[in-house]
Amino acid sequence: MIRFEQPLVDLTGFSRRANPTGHARAAWRSLASAGLLTGLAAIVAINASPARAQVGEGLLVPPLVPQGFDRGRNISVADQTPPDYNPLGGRLGSFLLFPSVELGAGASSNIYSSSVNPISTVFVYEEALARLQSDWNRHSVSLRAAGQNFDYIGQSRARARTYDIGATGRADLGRSSSVTGELSSTRLVENQFSSEVVPTIAALSRYRRDLASLRGVYQEGRTRLTLAADYTSFTFSDVPLLDGPPRSQATRDRSIARVSGQAEYATSPSVSVYAQLAYANIGYDRPLSAAVPNRNSNSYRALAGINFDFAGRARGTIGVGYVRRAPTASIYQAVAGLSAEARVDFFMTALTTVTISGRRVLEDTQLNQLVFFDNRLAAIVNHALLRNLILRAEAGYSHQTFPRSTQGLVDFIQLATGARYLLSRRLVLEASARYNNRAGSGTLGGGFDEARAEASIRYQL
Repeated sequence: MIRFEQPLVDLTGFSRRANPTGHARAAWRSLASAGLLTGLAAIVAINASPARAQVGEGLLVPPLVPQGFDRGRNISVADQTPPDYNPLGGRLGSFLLFPSVELGAGASSNIYSSSVNPISTVFVYEEALARLQSDWNRHSVSLRAAGQNFDYIGQSRARARTYDIGATGRADLGRSSSVTGELSSTRLVENQFSSEVVPTIAALSRYRRDLASLRGVYQEGRTRLTLAADYTSFTFSDVPLLDGPPRSQATRDRSIARVSGQAEYATSPSVSVYAQLAYANIGYDRPLSAAVPNRNSNSYRALAGINFDFAGRARGTIGVGYVRRAPTASIYQAVAGLSAEARVDFFMTALTTVTISGRRVLEDTQLNQLVFFDNRLAAIVNHALLRNLILRAEAGYSHQTFPRSTQGLVDFIQLATGARYLLSRRLVLEASARYNNRAGSGTLGGGFDEARAEASIRYQL
């Protein structure tokens, strides 16, 4: 279902102080909550399944240095929850506990992403989430856990049990520095609207992602420096095919070690410029076959751009740079080209926010040794029809190209709409409908489409 998540709050922004105020603590809780709603747990068994994929998703690994741009001058419609509808949680000493459960149901016209004889069915799901957040003047600790059970009626192969368990902590070091660490383990369903996997098995592809990250920030005057490192491992489950034994995805198992540095300089209270350098080592657990060497590679990216926040008008980050992927085996050729990231929020009125986002990044596909450029553009409109009723519309387009290959192109179109209605602090109703269309050729797979609608009720404390 469509998630009405808040944008990432800039924890390292120019507005933060060494002794966070209650406002800063609230901002941190918002970040943890947004992260929680995308994942998790052991309580029931979360799912980033195709049913719940957002327009523009597809990256297995999120950006190492998040591009926060909230200086506290603008509040988007998605963030404007009336105070009397905010969950209060429960206090456990110096911590606050925010639990919730959700029940939902819906229907899909093509659950297996098939271009021939698509199978349609209804589905139900249950989700449980919990977040434990510290309520301290300095430093911060957040624990999260969520789990989801997703059943397609009469199609047991498509059943998804997913989870996300994680912990995040921030230590404030004096007036100018902070260190943030994170550990997480997540089981996810792969996004079928991405060329990371062929569409015939994408709706059934499950994987586990384990992450450890550390990010340090130093800020003095108009300058902010960020150094970040993380290690992520991926383990892909076998795919339960209908016409034979399960298909192993062991050749996709890999680990990614990354390090990135970023420097920012504020030219004014509203505008800053930044430059970022990043390196990643990608190591696969095994080769595609005994005769084909491993696809291990080194990746380099340089990015520079601008970050701005104009009160009552717009805020955003735009960066453009260069990326290069260099395989360690001589059989594979290096791939390089333009890389870009952008997101801008336009505050049309106090009741309407328009978000435009785009990116161009290099990704791996499971097909042979191929890598591809994922070019995406998305637009989201949030409108507050009532103070407790938020309407949302999305449109996205993705054009994926395979350099140094004759495999063809892949194009995706995604359209969606939805609504969130706050009945009270404890009850939230949500509904959504979306249409996805994929056009591909050759071994990349043919075209298919899917229409999906769902509704849910969530109880929270």
